[in-house]
Amino acid sequence: MARLRPVVATALALVGGALLIVAGVEGGLGLLGFPLELLAQLAPAPYHLIIYYILVILSFLASLGGATVMIGAYCVYVGRPSLGKFLMSIGSGTGVLGFLASIIPRILQGPEALAAFLMTMGSSASWIGTSLSVLAIVLTRRQKAAQKAKREVGEEAIRRLLRP
Repeated sequence: MARLRPVVATALALVGGALLIVAGVEGGLGLLGFPLELLAQLAPAPYHLIIYYILVILSFLASLGGATVMIGAYCVYVGRPSLGKFLMSIGSGTGVLGFLASIIPRILQGPEALAAFLMTMGSSASWIGTSLSVLAIVLTRRQKAAQKAKREVGEEAIRRLLRP
């Protein structure tokens, strides 16, 4: 099952990215953008340009939307889950926290508001693509924990070989 997770996460992210492209959704920097802008304004002369260029690159990746999600899917598939999660969250415009922040108020408003929101989500290619991208991010997190456990077992096996 642990070997299947990156493949499933990649497939979900590819489908989600394709839906985001079809819907014309562009991502955003979200919570990352404000502190970087503030840091660029407060940084001394040579460093504010570096932060500004980082913001430009991140904004460009966010403007690609679904294509950035697909690049993130490829990163997950080749074994770079952290970079893949980062790209998927920028490309989809939301991460897990942003997705929860959009659903929790509807839950608190009552079952009618939640049902209306879920109907909207189910009929919108952009929301389905975003949901699949967030699900791929969640599966990638679990895959990373599985890799860590596998690595610890592997290191133990190596220690046994080196020390009888």
